Amino acid sequence: MKKTLSLICGCALTLTMVACSVTPEEAPTLEVTLQEETRSGVPESAPSLEVTFARQSVKAIQGTTSWSGNKASYESDSMHPLQIPPEWYDDVTIVLENGSGELKLHFSDNYPPQELQGVRWLAEYATGNQDIQDVFGKSEQIEIIEDTIIVVDDDNDYIYEISARWTNNNGSRSSYAFRTFANLE
Repeated sequence: MKKTLSLICGCALTLTMVACSVTPEEAPTLEVTLQEETRSGVPESAPSLEVTFARQSVKAIQGTTSWSGNKASYESDSMHPLQIPPEWYDDVTIVLENGSGELKLHFSDNYPPQELQGVRWLAEYATGNQDIQDVFGKSEQIEIIEDTIIVVDDDNDYIYEISARWTNNNGSRSSYAFRTFANLE
């Protein structure tokens, strides 16, 4: 046992001494070639979402994102739409003038997703509170047909979450949030 231990220690010491005696010029080099995958038309970051209704237009709040661009990929996490402080929705609110109509979804970079899903909650649930377990299950699925959501002004304010997925871009995905406000006039 002592001989084996001595032999192992001796080999390690010899290797260390040899490695230390090599000058940088003599050291072997390892060449790494990074192949840059180029996919035509793929933006470097997830597209933004503009929501229009009649003559109004807002840029939705971008939420959790997993994106694969041409040169880099990234992941970003965000608060759930109900955890966002209510005042953050002031600039991303569509007022439902004249009641019913169509919410049109426009993605930047002329790069629409292949899959869209949407849910909404009553805006009163968006308190900015971190504990949303009591209201999380009170969402309502919404139908999105050809980047359009049909809305009916039912005198309620809603928080919408749109989940987009680009199947042609390695499954990249992003979520977006905005608010609609009932016009009670």
